[in-house]
Amino acid sequence: MRILVISNLYPPYHKSDYEIDCQDIVESLKNRQHQIQVLTSSYGLEKTQIDNNTRRMLTINFEDPSDWKDVFLKELVNQTVFKRTCLEFKPDLCFFFNLSHVSLSLSSLAMKMDLSVCFYYANNWFVTREKDQWHQLWPKGEDGYRILRYLTNRFKLLSPLQTLSSSHSIFTNSYLKNLALECHAATPEAIVIPCGVNVNRFPYNNIKRQKPHRLLYVGQIHPDKGIDDAIKALFLFNRRYGDSPLSLTIVGDEKSDPDYSAQLKDFAGRIGISEELKFFDFFPQEKMPELFRSHDIFLSPSHTEESPIRSLLEAMSSGMVIVSTPTVSKSEILEDGVNALLFPKGNPDSCVEKIHRLVEDTMFLESIRMNARSTIERKFQLSHSVDSIEQFLNKIAETAKPFRSPYEIQRKTNLDNLVRRAKRWLALGKCVVFARILLRPKFFFQIPVKIYKKLLGFTPHSLHKIIFDVYFFLKGRRRKKSTLQSQHMQRILVLHLADMGDVVLTSPFLRELQRCFPKAWIGLVVQPRMYNLVEKCPYVDEVFSYDWGPSQQREKYLRGSPHWWTLASRTAKHNFWDHQLDLAISTRWNEDPCQAASLIFMYVSGTAHRVAYKGISSKQMRYGWKDLDRLITEGPIRGHPQHEVEQQLDILRFLGAMPDDNRLEVWTSQEDEQFAQNVLNKYGITQADGIIAFAPGAAWPFRRWPAQRFIELGQWLQDTFNVFVLILAAKNEEDLALKIEKGLRDGKTVNLAGKTTLREMAAVLKHCNLFVGNDSGPLHVATAAGIPVVGFYGPGEYHRFKPWGMNQEALWLDLSCSPCSQNCLFSEPRCIEGITLNQVKNLLAQKMPFILDLS
Repeated sequence: MRILVISNLYPPYHKSDYEIDCQDIVESLKNRQHQIQVLTSSYGLEKTQIDNNTRRMLTINFEDPSDWKDVFLKELVNQTVFKRTCLEFKPDLCFFFNLSHVSLSLSSLAMKMDLSVCFYYANNWFVTREKDQWHQLWPKGEDGYRILRYLTNRFKLLSPLQTLSSSHSIFTNSYLKNLALECHAATPEAIVIPCGVNVNRFPYNNIKRQKPHRLLYVGQIHPDKGIDDAIKALFLFNRRYGDSPLSLTIVGDEKSDPDYSAQLKDFAGRIGISEELKFFDFFPQEKMPELFRSHDIFLSPSHTEESPIRSLLEAMSSGMVIVSTPTVSKSEILEDGVNALLFPKGNPDSCVEKIHRLVEDTMFLESIRMNARSTIERKFQLSHSVDSIEQFLNKIAETAKPFRSPYEIQRKTNLDNLVRRAKRWLALGKCVVFARILLRPKFFFQIPVKIYKKLLGFTPHSLHKIIFDVYFFLKGRRRKKSTLQSQHMQRILVLHLADMGDVVLTSPFLRELQRCFPKAWIGLVVQPRMYNLVEKCPYVDEVFSYDWGPSQQREKYLRGSPHWWTLASRTAKHNFWDHQLDLAISTRWNEDPCQAASLIFMYVSGTAHRVAYKGISSKQMRYGWKDLDRLITEGPIRGHPQHEVEQQLDILRFLGAMPDDNRLEVWTSQEDEQFAQNVLNKYGITQADGIIAFAPGAAWPFRRWPAQRFIELGQWLQDTFNVFVLILAAKNEEDLALKIEKGLRDGKTVNLAGKTTLREMAAVLKHCNLFVGNDSGPLHVATAAGIPVVGFYGPGEYHRFKPWGMNQEALWLDLSCSPCSQNCLFSEPRCIEGITLNQVKNLLAQKMPFILDLS
């Protein structure tokens, strides 16, 4: 059989899991006398390359270009190369591995040429298939669309078509297949064939382990991989069991995320385990068996769903003991206490106890090792996987039509010459588009509008700054520049002008600030809507409310609204100008209007030292964010995003403090607690009853898990566990809450939408057994209230706002388009709607017996 394999990247220049899987399958099929041609990109090479039946000729772009001409050229090269390859090789079948960042149209082109097509999915790139750059160019009405359409026809290119929903699809696990079905990227006829390992290349290590002490992590160096948990587990183990110290080797590409790598090393240095921690780049494939033999325990602490990483299977084949977090995809491989030990996501304490059990019980360790190898031999041998793939491909090829090429292919035209000719046409097209723009009357009105907008952002900022500089100088309020000496700070002002969830995540910062500066007066400035939430905070001396403007206007003023200067001066004059402030702190990390309002308020308050996160570059710019950075006197540099709690505590570390307690808190009064008890009494709920809190709302509609799924989940919980479902929502979400209430059982459902204050909601949550809800403020309040949380995450910033603390669960698909805020590419938010009801049920089925103490 003649098979054309298409993949965006391919070894030996690129060696991530799916690329090596692709190579193993290709080589195995070659050994079975199939003729294989590989078509891949020239990424990382200076020029295209053809060698050993591998054509590195496709163009790949990992960035989203704004110029339609660049996308057209990429598509011209890729479609032409694909058509010429098909004409020369005449394949019986096209085997697509990964088309992300290359050209999705190649699969459509193959089908137009009557070629049989099969897709191999080892990750979730298919969910965001419309992110394909060629597909994004085609909405009508855009500038250059007519030129693009004309050139597409002239150069015989195929316009975008969605053809990924094919019955001829292979998935490496059931999780990916179910996700594809949910996103209409596959049909039920698609099959699951797990990844395979060459057991001869990774033989079992028969040497018995004595006191295992060498830990290993192999994979991507990325925040959602849980590497920080592995480092914390190393620290905790060595502190508790110093007589048997461990070491940890982390193998991955540090260059892929250098800021995060530096953050991990800095963290290891702060807790004093740099000597026990080693970082290495990916090893050549031929050296991986030796790497596994030289280590004892393989850690797989990922926080999110992922395809089972190849290195995990190779480690099992080599006889390493697996200590891993449980995920749906890993559940097809790992069985707790049989061939691996599992610990909850984000729980390094549990990881430590699992490792300690292995250290103390070598007989148990040996049984885990042998069972792991047995699992590989029975289910995950490469030869078995290739057998299944070959059978599937033969079945497809039996129904293949004779090869034909309905497209004119300029075989005699050199590809470089074809590109040069296209560039000349694009240059002409650019002139035509510009001429059309000039002929529009509104073009001449846009120029003064743009100038006005820049002046609107720049002039008020500069003018107000000068006015307040002069005023504070005359009043003697601006001190000469001096070094920040935090130990001398007597009056400290903290600003946090964001919404509910962000404010709750500030509680560790406020507690540690008060602990580090016990004699200082501390004031806190929040939005009026958040005043109730922090009113009872014991770590601040006074709370101030500052209404910095209607939400619909915030996005217009990234450089600061003139109105904010006036509002800030009124509030500051009334509260702060009569008392000199020593230090003002903005805890906001984002470069957004909230931070702009905070920096303006700090400046107007007359504070000598103003601390906030600063931009990476110190280069001054006339326009843009560096204008507001001038209002900051000191502050940490805004680097790699980490969890919001850690980012705020890093401000304290910048000030020289050493925070050691990062627990969340929420502060309620006796009246709030009595309100909660009255609610329970009203509906006849006792301590023996199970209570599940639902929070179906969110500030952004695209963050909301579908209401119907909340209904079906609530029905299942009530029928299976006979629990009460308590619905929490804001007043503007009452219709949503009412819809869910009507779908649930009478007498077992309590709807509190719009009926509680923020503190009363927190008091009610303290009586609940579990919280289930979206990425929103109530989720963080529930975490602070100390109850287990299951959160649904979609377009928001998962790494910054995932549930804080141990034993908390977050379901997140980790799509390539996340985070996008509200700028979704699709008609529906696939990131949140891709979280299936069965996925949530399976998770809760495991947790509920322990939550309700039914075990």
